[in-house]
Amino acid sequence: MIYSSTILNTENGDFKVNYHEFKSGDCLTLVKGEIDSDTPIFVRMQSSCLFSQSFHTIDCDCSKQLISSMEEIARLGRGVIVYLDQEGRGIGLKNKIKSMEYERVHRVDTSEAFKALGY
Repeated sequence: MIYSSTILNTENGDFKVNYHEFKSGDCLTLVKGEIDSDTPIFVRMQSSCLFSQSFHTIDCDCSKQLISSMEEIARLGRGVIVYLDQEGRGIGLKNKIKSMEYERVHRVDTSEAFKALGY
């Protein structure tokens, strides 16, 4: 269910931002253009990433993936980004930092670190 929405002015044009409330967890959608069920559409699922999106770490490309998706949607003229407020794919900040340290020490990617740590 959409709780609230507004127009978000971005470097890639205007997107409609919607706040959705669900029993399983809330999320945002950024929508550009007309969306209908008859036409395929570009959709990006994005988990929040404090380190990439706020602190601009060079060890993570989450921010670049989000920006690239917004650019592609702007180019296409329509699309949706589903933004999930679940740091580190749902493991939280405490465990995200543990996985980042594991990645750094063992020189592995995020998926390998998550697997090794049991996430």
